[in-house]
Amino acid sequence: MNYKSSIFAAMIFFPVSMYPQEGNSSGSSTPAPLPFSGGQQTNLQYAGERLPANAFVIDAGYQASYDDNVLVSSGTARHGDQVNNLSTDLSLLHRGPRLNAVMEYSQAAEFYGSLTAYNHVDERLVTDLDFQLSPHWSSNFRDVFYNQTSPFYQGLDGAATSELGSPSAVNTSIYIPPIDQRGNIVRGDILWQTSVRTSLSALGGTDYRSFGARQVEGHSLINTTGETAGAQYAWRITEHSTLGFLYTFERLSLFGTLPANSPSRLDDQCILSSLGWQPRPSIEITLFAGPAFINQSASQSSADALLTQDLRSLLGEWGSTVSQKVGRGSWYLSADRIVSDGGGIMGFVVNTSYEVGLRWQLPLRGRWDATSNIQAAQNSALAKENGAYSFDSQNGSFGLEHPLRDKLVARLGYDFARQNSSGTIPFDSNFHRNRVSLGINIHWNAISLKH
Repeated sequence: MNYKSSIFAAMIFFPVSMYPQEGNSSGSSTPAPLPFSGGQQTNLQYAGERLPANAFVIDAGYQASYDDNVLVSSGTARHGDQVNNLSTDLSLLHRGPRLNAVMEYSQAAEFYGSLTAYNHVDERLVTDLDFQLSPHWSSNFRDVFYNQTSPFYQGLDGAATSELGSPSAVNTSIYIPPIDQRGNIVRGDILWQTSVRTSLSALGGTDYRSFGARQVEGHSLINTTGETAGAQYAWRITEHSTLGFLYTFERLSLFGTLPANSPSRLDDQCILSSLGWQPRPSIEITLFAGPAFINQSASQSSADALLTQDLRSLLGEWGSTVSQKVGRGSWYLSADRIVSDGGGIMGFVVNTSYEVGLRWQLPLRGRWDATSNIQAAQNSALAKENGAYSFDSQNGSFGLEHPLRDKLVARLGYDFARQNSSGTIPFDSNFHRNRVSLGINIHWNAISLKH
């Protein structure tokens, strides 16, 4: 999926509806970006491009491709195969003076030419609600449920909802072979506009990811649950810049067959200062940094009882994002360093990730759109006392789209993924994978829901 999972990754700004407009008070009609907040990441859209309001939207697509490593393995276990992919995306959109709502269901079914035992259907249901409770109070609720087998999310490009990042998201930058997994990510925010320039907000969230009883090479995977709470103070320094201070408490718990003496619970308290700056209407910049106080609870076997050992540490968490929308395209660049879970394979890790995304309308006859997204991540063991291990992963996608008719769009794509691991890993996690695809997407006209 290229599911983006960093704690404060690409473009996590509050929806406009959740930030009371200062235009009524100070003559400003464009709110400055609020750092962190709704935990949302940017969608790549052209300048001025907007989704329809109060409508039901249907998209569907077919894609034929060749994948040279279907099982995400190495050596003799590596197998290539032809893949047929059928995808659908249903979106219900509402925009009103007090409620903005999006409900989106996406499905991707993959059928293999010879490895038919690995045929599967990936599903995702997203609910995103913005409430304007009063001139000074607003709230947001987001829920993401997924049930998938593919290690890479198969959703349609240009979805109505953006990705939901942390604080309430599991680590998806460590890849595992195809296996059934399901999860749910829930987050709620409430914001109080205390004055023209200042606001207070609180957030709470929970998430889980479960692999059930399935095993990979005879090894059980590790299930993850998390709870998060926090508060933020934001001060609008100028019309186009906002200074923020955020405190979050996050508890991660691991369940399953953990490596010997590995921590099964982590408490992460972080205090971050941030700056959201919009130097131009088309450019948004976010910076954040601060200390994170980590406490891990580890279990040790003893002849008499099960003893508990606490491992405490102090880390620095930081991140930065730059994005721009121009007439012919849009792009973003992000980097961050946070504490996260081990992706179902190992214990807690320090995750450092980088990502760049681009969408560009090429200056050619007819319309040709180029898209690309590249991510790189390093995950290293947080508690070196329990054995050192690390994962280095890179993945990317490139596409060229061309409209055939009013509702038909052809797409040529290339996707790649790489992962190298070292240390005490329970099974071989090294692989490289390439996929070339050709497909057609159908975009039906939005069905208006206005009376």
